[in-house]
Amino acid sequence: MNLQQLKQDNEKTTQEESGLRKTIINMKGTFSLLYILTNTLVGYPFLLTAALLKLVIPFDFSRKFFTRILNIIATTWLDINNFLYKKNTRCEN
Repeated sequence: MNLQQLKQDNEKTTQEESGLRKTIINMKGTFSLLYILTNTLVGYPFLLTAALLKLVIPFDFSRKFFTRILNIIATTWLDINNFLYKKNTRCEN
């Protein structure tokens, strides 16, 4: 093997690695989108149900109860999305 063949082999390897990185990044983006979509589709019905029950039931204790439930649902939804964001975001010092 001469020097030129080694350079060509190195360029091919670099191009293959670059293509693989792009594929992995695209897959991460796709899975992130699916994860957030699933999280929203699962959490939204519970949030909507609790909000409607809070609206319909006029008692003070029930409103306080549903306020707590709504806070728990919203906080959980945000925590899950924040976990995903932290997992997929690079932070270099």
